[in-house]
Amino acid sequence: MTTPPPSPTQAEIPSDGTSRKTRQATRLRRLTARTEAEKDVSSPLKTVEEEKLAEVIDPLGQLVKNLFDIYQRPVEVSWDGAKFGINNVKDGFFITHADVSEIILGDKCLNISILQLWLMFIHDWSASIGYGPLYGFLEPQCIHNASSRRQECENYIGRWLKEAGKQIYIAPYLNQAHWQLVVLCPGDNVVVWFCSLKKKPDAAIKGAVNSAMKSVTKTAEGKPPQHGPQWIEAKSHVQIGNYECGYYVMHWLWCIVSGGLKDDWIHVCF
Repeated sequence: MTTPPPSPTQAEIPSDGTSRKTRQATRLRRLTARTEAEKDVSSPLKTVEEEKLAEVIDPLGQLVKNLFDIYQRPVEVSWDGAKFGINNVKDGFFITHADVSEIILGDKCLNISILQLWLMFIHDWSASIGYGPLYGFLEPQCIHNASSRRQECENYIGRWLKEAGKQIYIAPYLNQAHWQLVVLCPGDNVVVWFCSLKKKPDAAIKGAVNSAMKSVTKTAEGKPPQHGPQWIEAKSHVQIGNYECGYYVMHWLWCIVSGGLKDDWIHVCF
């Protein structure tokens, strides 16, 4: 049989005032302990959330981190040409030390490989945020320097517009070492032109786009439009050097897709 604990002596029994103070002190200790515990629990969670917010999908940044490895061995990037209307293409393309150095130094017109890589990222990212049915993309290698390849460019653009069935088509365009951006809106019979030097579109790319658009654009009656598409020059900043054009195109691509833009082009400043 368990012996009960001895009863406290009179001296051990706290007075009413002492008891009240003791209870208050106990509550204070409990409150303090609870507050510290909450800090211990919430602080790591907050840190994890902040770290998640800080994580940014940045394939180009990852290449910069691996610059030395790329110097020793260029990176081959797998290429799914079907995403851009190029069938039966299995070979990838290479990102070299020189390509990545262009990004780090920021003093040269970007190589076409860098824009191809960025376009792949933008394509996949747009699909991941629900804009897959909205945006299609034209591969820059297939339309560059249209003045010497107009018919080839026109055939590619027209075929891809018919096959892809998107609302908006975005095309980085390289012409004589200068990057520009063309946005085709067949449903509205509108073409939006971006140039960081405020140059007009050259006759070759304009002719190729106009012909391709005419082959897919229909009026409300289902007939081809009598006139070619309306060309709109987007409002954007002007580059101050002679090499920033590629960065401007990357920025415009990001702004268009992240904003889900599909109309009202004349009221947006990029």
